[in-house]
Amino acid sequence: MSIDREKTCPFLLRVFLKTGAHNPVESYSQTQVPDGELKIYTWFDATLAELTKLLQSASPEARRGRLSFSVVFLHPRGSYLMRPVMGQSGGGPGDRTLKELGVEAGDYMDVAVLSTHDRRGGGASDGLYSASSRHENSSRSRAGGAGGAGGAGGTGGFLEVMVASAGTAGAA
Repeated sequence: MSIDREKTCPFLLRVFLKTGAHNPVESYSQTQVPDGELKIYTWFDATLAELTKLLQSASPEARRGRLSFSVVFLHPRGSYLMRPVMGQSGGGPGDRTLKELGVEAGDYMDVAVLSTHDRRGGGASDGLYSASSRHENSSRSRAGGAGGAGGAGGTGGFLEVMVASAGTAGAA
């Protein structure tokens, strides 16, 4: 199913950028989130390539290295979990949509900006995105299915980026 971005309302994806490493999962709670937040309105058919371009246009920090993506989501037992985002075997993660990656409304995206010279964890499951990277398939472990509408989609279409400096989870 394809999303008509002219007729479908986007959802808010709260993205947290950090240079050098991902934020610790403990920095996420129902009352607190890390600093470095970008608020992005997007659709479930947006790809990591689109998200990468938007982050690089909105943040000079994101242009300085490789981006490593992780989805942060609330476990049914009340704690937050972080899962690295990886692409399908034979295709870079930039081709995958947020829906295919298991992103749901209310999830956070934690993005580490890593040096292009930093090769820590440079294997197939490192969650790093660059135009030429290839990754293994990974599925989300969560009670219930993926939420929201999705499907193969158009290009671009991010409505707005708002930079927020407050580190509170309730501020949306």
